Order: sequence, then C-alpha cells, then structure tokens
Amino acid sequence: MAIGKTTLYKRVLAASGLSRIFVDGVLRRACARANVNVDTMTPEGLRKALPYIEDSLRIYLPPDEAERRIGAIRKFAE
Repeated sequence: MAIGKTTLYKRVLAASGLSRIFVDGVLRRACARANVNVDTMTPEGLRKALPYIEDSLRIYLPPDEAERRIGAIRKFAE
C-alpha cells in the first residue's frame, strides 16, 4: 500500500539527491527494470527496485554522496 498523500515513490525522489529536472525519468526507468510500478510502490517493491536505483544513483552522484543517498532510501524499504 502506498504511504498516504506523500507516496513512497515521492519520498525516494526527494531522498535521491538528483536534479528535479531528470530525477523522475531516471528513477521510473530504474523501477521499470525491476517491474515495480512507482504509482503503487510499497516497501517490498522498493526492496526489489533498490539494486537498479542504486546503480542509477552511482552513475549521477559522486561515490560518497551516492552511498549516503542510497542509505537514506534503504530506510524506506524497512
């Protein structure tokens, strides 16, 4: 079940640290590779998409920043 008005996906978007200009496309593609619907994302779906999200963040962010952001996103999957 999605989390209220602030969906889990929106929380992931905000925690990613990527520019608002392209973050939605980057993360939607990562979730699509995991066969996860961002509109109904659950913590279980996020766990499934995490490897793809992590790969995407590592492309766009410096290593230390990527690891910090990934750590924040992993907390949403608990």
